[in-house]
Amino acid sequence: MLRSVFTLFTFILSLTTFALSQEPKTVRFKNDTSWSEVAKKYEEYKDGHISDFAAQLKDWNQHIDSIEGPRAGQSIYLTSPYSPALSWKYAEPLNAQYIEESKDRSTQLVLKAGFSNRIYNQTYLSNIEAKYQVNFSPSLEIEYLAYLSDNNRLEFTASYTKLSEITLEGSNQEIDENLSDYELTILDRIFSSTNQTISFSIGLNSENFQTIKTSTLSSNKLSFNQNNLYQGMLGLGLHFRALDMNLIYANTIFAKNENEEEYSGSKVTLSVDYFFKNTFGLNGKMKFFNYSNDTSNFEGTIISLAISYKI
Repeated sequence: MLRSVFTLFTFILSLTTFALSQEPKTVRFKNDTSWSEVAKKYEEYKDGHISDFAAQLKDWNQHIDSIEGPRAGQSIYLTSPYSPALSWKYAEPLNAQYIEESKDRSTQLVLKAGFSNRIYNQTYLSNIEAKYQVNFSPSLEIEYLAYLSDNNRLEFTASYTKLSEITLEGSNQEIDENLSDYELTILDRIFSSTNQTISFSIGLNSENFQTIKTSTLSSNKLSFNQNNLYQGMLGLGLHFRALDMNLIYANTIFAKNENEEEYSGSKVTLSVDYFFKNTFGLNGKMKFFNYSNDTSNFEGTIISLAISYKI
């Protein structure tokens, strides 16, 4: 009888103490990290009686599905979210209001610099076909990530490529222009609440590309038309500790051309990112597209490799 009374008293005291205590401390991470790294960085929150802070953090944060630790954009408790007399399911809700305690920024900048190889095939209704390659073109990409919540972030991307070494198959024609490509993208990425290794995205894309002017195919100098496309995008992503893979489909919404030969069509992009120690990384991309208008069809493949750096 006395043991039952003592147990009940301890239980009530624990609940009362917890109810009067401060809200649990939380933090949101801009990079993937491990439980041991979190324990070391936030050792100040460790209670004296805890021998293994990393293991305790893992127990307090059972909403994190990765056994290694929290991923970029996720939030965790640094102090106990529930009374010692209770269990995880009675934890304080991890609300956005607690995020203000965070020591990490909720935004991130990623720089990517590298080269791309391009293979283009342009065919005309008049049975004329032009195949050309653009080799080792230097490119620069800036990516800005803004975390709106644990499961949602906005991604702004701007890229620029200086086209060089253009080779037209079966011809020694000179290239009469200084050519470059640009691309602007905004994506809203939503991570699955049950499994954050999966994400879905929707967005808009603006890009330019060059097509050969038919009138210059038989001349000594080759010239190009500038084409501008605006596209809607849908994407699927897989996210692991240091590896991100994204597949994005884009379809034309609006297009314009300096000669009013407006191309429309679709593009598929496969992108793979691998980061070393959350700072430096490698990025590989493959793009396949097919655009057409009333007089011609333009298709191609772009393969690029870049070095990435997170700021």
